[in-house]
Amino acid sequence: MNNEEKKNRYYNSIMGYIEPGYKSKTINCKDCNEEFYYINSKKELLEIIEKNINEENNFGYDMVKLMTKFYYPGANSISFHEEKQICSCCYIYRDKKPWYIKCFR
Repeated sequence: MNNEEKKNRYYNSIMGYIEPGYKSKTINCKDCNEEFYYINSKKELLEIIEKNINEENNFGYDMVKLMTKFYYPGANSISFHEEKQICSCCYIYRDKKPWYIKCFR
């Protein structure tokens, strides 16, 4: 078996964790009102990159911040507390609890 077959098997195993009926949506954090995106396409990803990355700012900082603002099918964690409807940053600092990460595995 070559590495390509192993990689494809791994990628296909990740796809098995996607919620049935997963749809794109945007939710605002109830604390800070920033948007959190559930994305489902390359177009949506490019749109949120364009909206959230300012070329005049520090690229690394903007990317780190952006990575906490979206979830995509197959991701192994989410940076949004769905029950409380708040982003991970608000959850950490408001409730002084550890980072909320929902694992689907």
